[in-house]
Amino acid sequence: MKLQSALVARWLATGDKSRAARILAGELTLLSVAGTSAFQSRWRGQATEGRLDSARSELYRSYWLAAAQALGADVTTAPDGSLDIFLGSRRTTVWDSSVELDDPVSIRLALNKPTARARLAASSVATAEQLVCTQHQLHQAQSFLESVGRCTVKPAGAGRGSGVTCGVTTPRDLALAFAFALRWGNSVVLERHISGSEYRLLVLDNRVVSVVRRRPPSVTGDGSATVGQLVKAENARRIRAPDRHGLYPITIDLDLVFTLRRSGLSLRSVLGHGEHAVVKTAVNENGPADNELVVPSIPLRRAAVAAAQAVHLRYAAVEVITTDECHELEESGGAVIEVNGTPGLHFHYQVINPKEHESVAVVVLSRLLGVDSPPPRRHDARSAGP
Repeated sequence: MKLQSALVARWLATGDKSRAARILAGELTLLSVAGTSAFQSRWRGQATEGRLDSARSELYRSYWLAAAQALGADVTTAPDGSLDIFLGSRRTTVWDSSVELDDPVSIRLALNKPTARARLAASSVATAEQLVCTQHQLHQAQSFLESVGRCTVKPAGAGRGSGVTCGVTTPRDLALAFAFALRWGNSVVLERHISGSEYRLLVLDNRVVSVVRRRPPSVTGDGSATVGQLVKAENARRIRAPDRHGLYPITIDLDLVFTLRRSGLSLRSVLGHGEHAVVKTAVNENGPADNELVVPSIPLRRAAVAAAQAVHLRYAAVEVITTDECHELEESGGAVIEVNGTPGLHFHYQVINPKEHESVAVVVLSRLLGVDSPPPRRHDARSAGP
């Protein structure tokens, strides 16, 4: 695997910025760290992701249809799968998680991590120290790592956790994560690693309507299967029952390899019966068993609303990490790490405590149609307000 590492290092020093070169270097990076078997598993997993994308559309259709029924609205389905929802003279169109609340420019700017962070900082929202680099600025990235000690490396413009590597501490791992992130674009973002619990707060017009505490994905051993086989089995469960197990497969990437390595494990390790192992540090690919609806503290609500306002979004998912949600982020050392437009509702349905879940699709659809939503459940009432 030294050959692959050498090729990646050589590419970082060249002037080739083409998309094909970036993709090739990113894949060689993973191959050099994970090995041939894991690399092949990653590509086989692409089919899994496609099948789960189809299931995702069906789940969203069920959310919106149930919400329309709760409001007494009529629904027609367009040829492209979008839903036109009518209530008297009022009308709106939804498609999966996309709704008619924010303009495309605001959504696009929120997706650009450097732009979003600049807006957060300008509004005095607590964020992690950050550096944006291009292909030829690995030296600056290494200086940043030395200053913060531990960092997260991510593409500047990708979503859904693609290309994110957490907990990087060494120059070698930084170079690998740097090249891997470039697979998704020309720029890489480095952030000081923030420790603590991660929360996802759904904000709608300055009101927090749902909060999920998220843990990273994990597997449990049976005494004979390898970690790689357990991951494959988990992805198969998600295909069979996406509504109960999750809508994204656990992909093999650098975050997975490095997370396992920190626990003294690899994809070839065999876990004992009942032995639990976290397989990624990033939470994006966790399952319902890793998500729990919670009542947010006032500091969390205040930070989420301020973050959504800072990036000019009416409707957003704000991701926060903190060691103590009862204190302001500046006091706990926490930070807002992401603000996403067109937020996914499924994170707030696919939880370990579904009996307590809010009908968040009803709340959103009510706003889209300009009508009052039905009386909130007990959990909604306690979560309301900034």
